[in-house]
Amino acid sequence: DAAERILETGRQAVENKTLPRVAKNSLKTMAEWAAALDRWVADARSHGGKLSIERFNLGDRVINVQLSPVMIGESLGTVAVFRDITRDVEVERMKGEFIANVSHELRTPLTSIKGYADLMTMGVGGSMNDQQSRFVTTIRENTERMVGLVNDLLLISTIDSGGETLSLESVPLADVIHEVVEATASASDYAVKQIDLKT
Repeated sequence: DAAERILETGRQAVENKTLPRVAKNSLKTMAEWAAALDRWVADARSHGGKLSIERFNLGDRVINVQLSPVMIGESLGTVAVFRDITRDVEVERMKGEFIANVSHELRTPLTSIKGYADLMTMGVGGSMNDQQSRFVTTIRENTERMVGLVNDLLLISTIDSGGETLSLESVPLADVIHEVVEATASASDYAVKQIDLKT
């Protein structure tokens, strides 16, 4: 069945046998699983539910195990659920590479747009009236916001690959709301809509 294929062993090798015996007489795959199961069983009552064990790398495959305690009378048993997540891991890797590649490709045109907007703001291309200055300022600010978004995407890709860790901290929500209102103000003008902000 599926468990036999995943663990690369037959039913007769594990049925009605203790974990130490299974670990001693089995392949490295079964030994790793048996050792993890043994550690979990030692403190299973404290978990109160499912616990995902760290992934096993079986050659080219990646296996995930979930363990759940089962009471049989006064005895505590364990149900182990195996999943071959090789495809899921590969899809996540491809998604991370795609995000990283797209983010890098977006950086080049955004840098050019921001550069020209900065030059126009400094008057290199000639003087501008108040409305034109406001338009260019909006372009520059939204370009900076896009650059920040691209950097966030790259950071997420790095975190997913294990290269960075999250650092959670509080942020001033009012500032975030003001930024959103400013970013959407020009669009609301053309759509004849009004945005009211109350703090």
